[in-house]
This record gives sequence, C-alpha cells and structure tokens, in this order.
Amino acid sequence: MSVARSDNIPARSPIRATLRAMSIAAPIADAGSLADAAIDLGRDFVCPTLCPLRHTSMWAALDERQRRRLNQLTAMSFNELIAMFESTMLGAVEAAGARTGDVALRSALADFANEERKHIQQWRSLNRASDPERYARTAYAIVPTPSWLRAALAWAARRSIALPCVFWLALALEDHSLEISRRCLRLPDDVIDARYRQAYAEHLEDEARHVRLDLRLLTLLYDPLPRWRKKLVARVVVSILRRWFLTPGRSGRRVLDAFLAEEPSLAPIASSLCAALTEAGRSPSYLSMMYSRSATPSFFRRIDRDPIMREAARSIPTYRPARHEEDADD
Repeated sequence: MSVARSDNIPARSPIRATLRAMSIAAPIADAGSLADAAIDLGRDFVCPTLCPLRHTSMWAALDERQRRRLNQLTAMSFNELIAMFESTMLGAVEAAGARTGDVALRSALADFANEERKHIQQWRSLNRASDPERYARTAYAIVPTPSWLRAALAWAARRSIALPCVFWLALALEDHSLEISRRCLRLPDDVIDARYRQAYAEHLEDEARHVRLDLRLLTLLYDPLPRWRKKLVARVVVSILRRWFLTPGRSGRRVLDAFLAEEPSLAPIASSLCAALTEAGRSPSYLSMMYSRSATPSFFRRIDRDPIMREAARSIPTYRPARHEEDADD
C-alpha cells in the first residue's frame, strides 16, 4: 500500500507540492514494514507547533525530554478526538448517501465512509502501540468521553436537520487535519516517529478528497435552506468551533493533567502551566495555526461565499472576509 497515491492529486495542488518537496510522492516505506514496527519514544509524534504550550512563555520551562513527552501525549489526544469525530461522521455520511439520487455521489460517500473506518482503526492502533498500558481498556484514556455522549452525537449526526451543521464542522476539521499533516511532513524524516509520519502521509490525500466531498454536500444540503435555517446553522457551527476547537479547552487541560501526572518534579509550576493554556488561546500564532486562511483555506473560502456564514464568522478571531470577491473564489 502506498503512502500517498500521487497520481490522484492535481498537478498544481498544494498537496502535490508538499509531497514533492518532501520526496514522498512515491512510498516512503513499505506499509507492511511499519504496520507492526515499535513506536520510537525518542521522537515526537506530531509537529511541535501543534502543542499549545509551544506558543507560550512556559515552553521555556520544559527541558527537551519533557517537551517530547508533552508532544507525544498531545498527539495521542488528537488520535482519540479524531477517531471519535470520524465515528460520529460515519452516521452523517451514511445519512447523506441515503438522501441523494446521484449514483456517483453515493459511491463516493461509500468510499468516504470506508476511509473513515480505516482512519479510526489507524489512530486507535497508533495509540495502543504508543502506550499499551494506557490504552489497554479504553480508547479514550487522555480525554475521557462518556459512551452516552458518543451515542447521542452519533444519533444526532444522522438527523437530516443536523446534516448541514455536521458537514460545515467536517469541512473545518478536515481542512485543519490537512494542515496537521502538512506541518508534520515538512519536518526532517528523523523528527517524527516513522509510523506516525506514515499515518500523516496517508491521511493527507484522503482528507483532501473528503474536503471536496464536504464542499459538494454543503451545496446540496446547506445552500437550498431558507434564510432562518441558515442563520441557525451558522450560529451553531461558529459557536461549536469557538467553544470546542479554536482554543485549548477541556482536551488541552486533560493532556496537561496526564503530563503532570508523569512529571511530579513540575508540581511547583503546575498552576503556571495551566494558566499558559489560556495564554495559548490568545496567541496569534496558535490561533492562526488552528484556523486561518493559510491553515484552513477551503473552510475560509466557503465562508466567504455565504453572506450569513460570513457575518457569523466575524466572531472567529482569525477570520476576516476576503477583501475582493474574486479572492473568495480562488
């Protein structure tokens, strides 16, 4: 299995440019040679810029080993959350497929669902390999998520009234997932563990295809809505994005708690490290890394196209409407 099927990527795509720049347009390793490979705990699991504390003054208080461990716990929390979101997305994708009479779109959505199932297995497998004891009994060890909440989210995601919200959020999260992969794959080969690097490379192309499907589904499911329902969708989407995804919140604190449990010597500065999460949430570099025109270009361009979403998105600190209409359509 190749790491990235580069023949499916448009010649001028930024994804192809990323692959070419890192010389991974061809497979970087045989998948079989990495599937059961031991995780290298001497390497990072994700680009350091994805760690909230990296954007604060407290990063300097950690030594190299501590930074690496915090990086690893951050990546494992991402794996938990991405797998949970993709599990929720499965129901929405299947519901959308049942609503369309377009045979080609239905087939694309079936592929979408199969790829989401593959990703869920991949992220959970990485976590079990990264920390077998922590993940021996649960897939949600760092950011515990009650089973009732997961069931409720999966149920809600299948409802037709919720589908426009789900696919707006999917566009935001999957566009950001592309940025995570790009940042990780730009690093030298020896910075990130090889299995994680392979996972990011595989994810890069899959998520690009999912972003295109998200955009198509918004055209089908959101654009025809009456104005009052679009306002409701916009309010819900922006509120969820700001509360749960834009800044370090509950998940960031859970990562820090897990890190401090392993590092009792940091107890004297624990309160300062916790306060730094709030500092990260105000950091321009952190916010821009999360959601911005450079990090999530497809999401921001789609916002630009819709006056109602554009108005609601003004409350996102990094969003400003495109200055010219043609900028939104590029």
